[in-house]
Amino acid sequence: MGNKMEQDIYYLVGQNIKKQRKLKNLTQLQLAEKSFFSYEFIRKIESKSSCRNTFSLDTVDKIAKVLGVDIRILFEPLDEEWCQWLSMGTEILTTIDILCKICYN
Repeated sequence: MGNKMEQDIYYLVGQNIKKQRKLKNLTQLQLAEKSFFSYEFIRKIESKSSCRNTFSLDTVDKIAKVLGVDIRILFEPLDEEWCQWLSMGTEILTTIDILCKICYN
């Protein structure tokens, strides 16, 4: 059985949103603008620890539509390759997202 974080539905959905956003070559800021949510809210949804029980199914549905994916994809288990990539690239991606925020504000 996996650890608590792997079993957390909010974590799962947040990481799947992050994965789909990256597959669409969107920054967190771009997703925020397209979905009419704040950059901070998108950042928290995708965070490994920040956003527990703070977004609804309506939010997930709206983000899925912006990403052009079926909402069910956002509830699929994470694959091993994606988990490894996340652990290796988190610091770099966070820096890029911060720079994007600075440049666009």
